[in-house]
Amino acid sequence: MKVYDKYFWKMDQSGYIDNHLMLPGPPYNLILDDILELLKEQIGENLVSVFVRGSAAFNNIVLGISDLDLILGVKHKNLKTTTLIDNLCKQLSLKYKTFFCEVGIACFTDSYLGGETKSFFSKFVLKTQSVCIYGRDYSQKINRISLNQQVYKLDISFCEKKMQRFRNEVKTLNFANSEEVKSLSRHIGKYLIRTVFAILASQDQPLRYTRDVRCCFETIQQDSMIWSERLKKYYNWVACPINNLKVLDQELEIIAPLVISECNVWLETNSNV
Repeated sequence: MKVYDKYFWKMDQSGYIDNHLMLPGPPYNLILDDILELLKEQIGENLVSVFVRGSAAFNNIVLGISDLDLILGVKHKNLKTTTLIDNLCKQLSLKYKTFFCEVGIACFTDSYLGGETKSFFSKFVLKTQSVCIYGRDYSQKINRISLNQQVYKLDISFCEKKMQRFRNEVKTLNFANSEEVKSLSRHIGKYLIRTVFAILASQDQPLRYTRDVRCCFETIQQDSMIWSERLKKYYNWVACPINNLKVLDQELEIIAPLVISECNVWLETNSNV
């Protein structure tokens, strides 16, 4: 058994994702309590639901490296709401930077999250990697999801847009803002590793899936020496991000076309997914 095998997602006998989600203990549960109270105070009656997703929902937080990702359901989403949430993200990221790389909040209307028209991505996130900590639990009415190529496609299909977004962020960052440079380098590392993992793991039998970066990279090391060497520095950046924007820019220019090419090949091969 590899060191991080335990972080592969669980499947039941029928192949459906059966993750055992649980909220973290101290001090993270106390932080979540504080954040929830702040959200209720700031958003008020417009707030319908709050979900915790990702490593916090798996009780798998790595101090100072993991993000704290929240999903909100609100009655009405407008400019006032989105501006308020953007400001809360900045405020909370600064307040809890010792514990989390970043606090991210995604906001959707209650009608979207509770309706039938939400995307497969939204259903996937709510059903397999999120815990409701307040209000309406939309996941209860979502059918079970099996591990198949459509799941891997979520990590692969947006690669070109994601790489362009990273490039734009690199070009517009201030060289002197070392904290933002480090945050971006860490996020780039996480995304690259998870995407290459999805390409490789989708070819394995039985299929395996995880969002844990350590487990993803361990799988890459096992499956592809070439990609392991290409991504080694990015994996190191997840734990020890760089603050040199010029180096980040140069490295991104090298790796982005390679990953985009691999993703496009995968999408062409799996065009019927």
